[in-house]
This record gives sequence, structure tokens and C-alpha cells, in this order.
Amino acid sequence: MATIYKVLPDPLAPELILDGSVAEQLLGESVIHLSPDKSFQGKVSEVKEWKQFYRVGSNAFAISEQAWVHCMEMYYVITENDLELLSVQAGGNAFRVIHPRDVLPPSDDPSKICDMRYIGCLFRIESRPHQDIYCYEGMAVPDNEFKHCYDKHGFTGLLFEEVWTDD
Repeated sequence: MATIYKVLPDPLAPELILDGSVAEQLLGESVIHLSPDKSFQGKVSEVKEWKQFYRVGSNAFAISEQAWVHCMEMYYVITENDLELLSVQAGGNAFRVIHPRDVLPPSDDPSKICDMRYIGCLFRIESRPHQDIYCYEGMAVPDNEFKHCYDKHGFTGLLFEEVWTDD
């Protein structure tokens, strides 16, 4: 069964605050030009263990660089998508904001939420607000799915709201 979830940062998760107005610009268009030669700067409300996702504004999220050391599977699941991993230095720690750039068009089939021909595991949907991020479950290999990897390794800090299922 295929399912699409809206991925939200948990309001109780620690916050990664980016300097400037970068967080408001995380809508799917590239923002790397805002800091092409060095990491973005910011502050973090609290540093937790490597399995923690951090909220960035009300819709974006980040993970510490330390997570890659402990869970390369999550790194591969995330980086196999059309996205930017924005490097942020905050409180002496390194983080990566996960900024999906893949925007799926509407579907010709009214029973589907979007055109799923080239769906990846992290994306945005053209007909919905562009700050919203979605993930897909139903791939041939569950280990290639973001939510599956998140649950399997005990990550925290995100909420998954089911928005569509193919019954």
C-alpha cells in the first residue's frame, strides 16, 4: 500500500534558528546562493543526541552532522532526492537543513494527490503550500523510504500526518 505523509517538525523539538531570513525562503527554490562559500550561521535552543531532528521555523527541519556518523542509511535515504543539504554552524555544532526541491505536479487521476510517476521519498506538491514537505511510503525497497528509516533507527523530532493512501 502506498501512503503519502506530510512531514512536520515537532513543536517540542529543539529549534535551530538561522541568522537572517533564510528559514522563510525554504520553499523549494535553491537558497544556496545566499551563502555559497561558507556555512549558514545560527543558534540552537538545545543540542540533543544524534537521533534528534531539529525544527527550523514552522515547516523545515534539520539534523546534526553527527547523525551521518551513526546512521549512513539515513544519509543515503535523504540524499537520493532532489534537495539541498544546507550546512549550518550553531553553538559550535554542525547541522544540515534538509531542503527538498522536487515539486511534483498535479495528477490527471483525481484519486491521486499528485503525479507519482517520478516520486522520490521527500518532495513538495505543486498544488499545496510550498513550505509543506511530504514523504512517500510504498517503494519496492522499504529501506529507501524516509519514514521507514526514521522509525527503524529511532529518530525523534518529526511528526508524520497521513494525507493520502492508495487503498
